[in-house]
Amino acid sequence: MRVIVALGLCAETGVEEYKANQKTGIMTIPQGISSFKAWFDIFTPAAVKLPEYMQSQKYQNPTQSTSSAFAYTTGSEFWHHLNRTPEHSQIFNDFMATRRQGRVRWYDVYPVGPELAPFAQDTDNHPVGERNVLLVDVGGNRGHDLVEMKAKYPNLVGKMVLQDLPEVVAHTSFDPGDGRGIEAMAHDFFQPQPIRHALAYHFRAIFHDWPDSSCQQILSLTAAAMKPKYSKLLISEFVLPDTDTALFPATLDIQMMGLHAGMERSEKHWKALLDSAGLEVVKIWQEVRGGEGVIEARLKLMRRVATLARYYAAVDVIHARRYETEEMPWARFCSFVIIRRTTGTSAIASRQRGLIRPANMTVDSEADPAAMQDMANAETTESEVDVLIIGAGPAGLMAALWMARCGIKTRVIDKRDASVGPGHADGIQPRTSEIFDSFDILDRIWKESYHMPEMCMWNPGSDGLIHRTSRMPNTVPGISRFPYGVLLAQQRVESILLEKINKSSTVEIHHSVEALGIEIDSNQIQAPNSHAVTVTLRRAVKGHSEHPMTNGSDNPRTEEPQRVAVKQSRGYKETVRAKYAIGCDGAHSWTREHLGFRMEGEQTDYIWGVLGAECQAFLCTRAMKS
Repeated sequence: MRVIVALGLCAETGVEEYKANQKTGIMTIPQGISSFKAWFDIFTPAAVKLPEYMQSQKYQNPTQSTSSAFAYTTGSEFWHHLNRTPEHSQIFNDFMATRRQGRVRWYDVYPVGPELAPFAQDTDNHPVGERNVLLVDVGGNRGHDLVEMKAKYPNLVGKMVLQDLPEVVAHTSFDPGDGRGIEAMAHDFFQPQPIRHALAYHFRAIFHDWPDSSCQQILSLTAAAMKPKYSKLLISEFVLPDTDTALFPATLDIQMMGLHAGMERSEKHWKALLDSAGLEVVKIWQEVRGGEGVIEARLKLMRRVATLARYYAAVDVIHARRYETEEMPWARFCSFVIIRRTTGTSAIASRQRGLIRPANMTVDSEADPAAMQDMANAETTESEVDVLIIGAGPAGLMAALWMARCGIKTRVIDKRDASVGPGHADGIQPRTSEIFDSFDILDRIWKESYHMPEMCMWNPGSDGLIHRTSRMPNTVPGISRFPYGVLLAQQRVESILLEKINKSSTVEIHHSVEALGIEIDSNQIQAPNSHAVTVTLRRAVKGHSEHPMTNGSDNPRTEEPQRVAVKQSRGYKETVRAKYAIGCDGAHSWTREHLGFRMEGEQTDYIWGVLGAECQAFLCTRAMKS
């Protein structure tokens, strides 16, 4: 009893006289009993093996949860062990539900009232309302924090969502109609966050369970769902000092290492980890230095570009002030050939890139008798535009969408008809997703695309079977706030871009039209408002074609697509005078070839193909690139 009293598990009222206290009461309820079982049945065996494990690792910190002391002891990673041991899973969930009793809540440290309530409006000044999400509690167990937070702040506007694994949320009893505004959702935080543009995403005691590589993946998936300059990321964990760490968080640090290859982190470590996922720390809220706190983070702001002139040369009709707040212009999306004079330092930079011809230049296509006869019989027309875009693929349509947003008179031509068949490119890289997000079209693309967060490598083993030899994130860490690339057919991407472009009255798209020659007037190239670029066009194919588009539903694959007509030119010869011409006509660019520019880089002899097959195997590679 002396030991029990010394541990505070009961009170000593006299010689050999004892009295139950609060801790005694906790030990009599199922959750309290589960806490002791968790320590002795789940945690302690790995702790006993820790010295032996560290010696086997040559005293190096583990970097993967599959190589932790717990995995060394039990033969299974911690969370897999819980999945295959229902009794331990129940014990652990009960333990997590009670471990914070008597401790400071995150919403007592973080000023919920001043920080969340006044900002319950999105950037378009529409109230969050009951249908939109104020807070997502990711990995929130059974929702105890949300219930108590709602009780303390009953006037918070907006829905709160509890997310955890299906077997956890199955034990919750939230009813959307009970007036509390709390809903439960089954979600694995290693999968894309399904709730986009919530005001706040909260993680409590999640990241100390995982090594940095896994944390970066979780953070990147969350960052991809956040809205710039609006969404907040809130992390409730210890923030250790660089020196003089207290005993409890120091021992907890070792425990996390042994169980998960995880750790408690310092402020410097937290900032570096968040930065690697495209996030930045706004403020760290702590009551006690080195204790538990709330880290508030947001998406890192991209470097702004004042106008298109910052990169190439301003179209003279652009009103620069109108675009000072636009981020991530199309210039960062893909490579273009710009035919136009620039001014000041921009002109020097453009010439260094080989984009400008200094003298008069006329280029004609290789003439064939049929083409020349067709042009001779066709009626010649003339027209003027601010920008002529050659090529209506994804690059040309992205440029056209930017011009549409700026209100610039633009014309797009392409020698193809309007339809794009299967077999074209389908990969969308993370940085491309940033551009799509800036044009408010990423939601549709992500809903329709195939997601591959991870990459697996398989190799033959000595037993004649193939085995997974490595598993890694399917991206370059830190390259973007979006965690990985996705797959969507080029035809769908172009359709979504076209639907956005067609809302503009300043952009025309003409298919079955090809360029025959380019002439640049060097006498006019220095003059403001001059149309110094002349491009000769002809009809490539007779007929009028249409571009396939959906009716705007969230699931276009299941519905009959509409046929939305795209403006197209018919049999003619035309001279177009433009202030700028942009070559977006692909790897075998007519524009580049006829300006005399050499394709930089190397070519390979690889031939890529796609094989449709039904595989019968136990590879477990759903949502992975293998």
